Amino acid sequence: MEGSTSKHDSLVQKHVDFGILENNIQDPTATPMYLPMEFLKTITCDFSKEQELGRGGYGVVYKGILSNGKMIAVKKLLEIHMLKDDKFQNEVTFLMDLKHPNIVRFTGYCAESRWEVLQVNGKKYVMVEMPRRLLCFEYLHNKSLDKYISAESYGLGWHMRYKIIRGIS
Repeated sequence: MEGSTSKHDSLVQKHVDFGILENNIQDPTATPMYLPMEFLKTITCDFSKEQELGRGGYGVVYKGILSNGKMIAVKKLLEIHMLKDDKFQNEVTFLMDLKHPNIVRFTGYCAESRWEVLQVNGKKYVMVEMPRRLLCFEYLHNKSLDKYISAESYGLGWHMRYKIIRGIS
């Protein structure tokens, strides 16, 4: 009985902790914060294909659904394009300072590593540190702005595109 009580207490504590994270994410005045991988896996259904919003040269963007139904965008950087730690730190600190009404709000980040055993050339096994780097942003419907600015098919004339770009600068 004790084991199930402590397991239950652990689940309750996790739910409380996730609630604190969710409140911070939704507060437009809050400072972006570290978001644990376990939390991000939970809100993206373990980074499922169904939650995938898009792919780019540097990563995959997933829709994260909070317990109240609100959403955030979670960009999981691809391991082959993984930023070195100092560059990732620079990116995060830059995004922390970036606040403008016409720029999507940065809500948090995750920087964790895990160790895996890999076989090299079908022979030798080695332990490899696998970094995981993620950036989280306010979720906006209707895809990304670059599609509207660069694609003629979205029906925006050059005058409107210019106004959008000027509004960001």
